[in-house]
Amino acid sequence: EAEAEADGAAATATDEGGYPELATHPLPEHTSPGAGVSEAALAAALLAAATSVDANQAAAMRQPAGPSLAQVLRPDTILPLLRNKEIQERLFEYLPEEHRHESAILELASSPQFHQQIETFSQALQSGQLNLNAFGIPHHALTVADFLKSIESISEQEKAKENGEN
Repeated sequence: EAEAEADGAAATATDEGGYPELATHPLPEHTSPGAGVSEAALAAALLAAATSVDANQAAAMRQPAGPSLAQVLRPDTILPLLRNKEIQERLFEYLPEEHRHESAILELASSPQFHQQIETFSQALQSGQLNLNAFGIPHHALTVADFLKSIESISEQEKAKENGEN
């Protein structure tokens, strides 16, 4: 019974990082072929344990700093902006003809699909999977705040060029 309790405690114990500690089970000293754990099974179990620990550590290291785009671009935040006629006019050039009206824009911005795409984009942004250099954004812009600041900077540069040319 004490051994079973020890095994249960090992399975639920966590290390300093909050990760579950791996339970160890000693192998019998003398195992004959077919009567115990094969070397292949042992190797597979060790590999699986190491992979799960590495995956847990990698996931913890990738925790995004700050809010996601979906948290920033909530409907209560963007819908009032999308009701602005000037902003609508600027968006129209990127939309198909049949979607160039306020109700279509508001419907799109309220849809679950739009929010899922924003979340997917945010995850790719924060993980470094996007090549932001293609958009003129420094690759180090891995937080949403850095990304939005970069977009703001690019927008200001474009406005300055327009004002300088006019």
